[in-house]
Amino acid sequence: MAELHERYFDPISLLSEDAMVPCEFHHAIRHLGRVLEPTSTSEDLRKDTRAELPLWLAKSLTERGITRMDAPAVYGEWMQRQVDAGANTVSLKQTPYFYTVGMQCAATRGDSSVAGFLRKAFAERSAKLLTGSLKAPDGAALAAVTSKLNEEEKRLYEAGRQGAAAQEQWWAAGGHTALLLNSNAANKAGVCGVKRRRTTTEAAGDKENLV
Repeated sequence: MAELHERYFDPISLLSEDAMVPCEFHHAIRHLGRVLEPTSTSEDLRKDTRAELPLWLAKSLTERGITRMDAPAVYGEWMQRQVDAGANTVSLKQTPYFYTVGMQCAATRGDSSVAGFLRKAFAERSAKLLTGSLKAPDGAALAAVTSKLNEEEKRLYEAGRQGAAAQEQWWAAGGHTALLLNSNAANKAGVCGVKRRRTTTEAAGDKENLV
């Protein structure tokens, strides 16, 4: 429930629900032909009609057995070969919610191959994004970098930039000095504690010897 609650208020999850995905109807649909398929010349949709539907509707109809959802072409064999050849060379700026939409399609379809290639693409690209964000440029140079990213990757890149900036502020404010001082104090306290324990033990031993 907590995960669903978080996704409900997540902008990327909300916007990705409007992505159009191809579907095929298993049943005839009456009176909604032009609503579900604007190019239809009939008020009804015949069985086996193919149409592109918003992801939120496609998932609901597919889960009820009314349609069969197909993976959009961007997740097809051509893209999978491109990712295998080098995920960082693939442009995703035309697919703003590439990972979110793809994983939802894969989950609805039970398609482990699409899910696997998405994980591989994200692992390779995110590693480079986070490394680059630690020394991210500003101004026009920053715009040039982010213009090649989709919305999900821009969010990750910005998170990396903010983390790097926060670390710089921490160092500039002397946070590392405080950490070292606390560490030294802890070490001294530990040494003193050992000495106290050793002294107490030796004193107890001397007492036993006297007895």
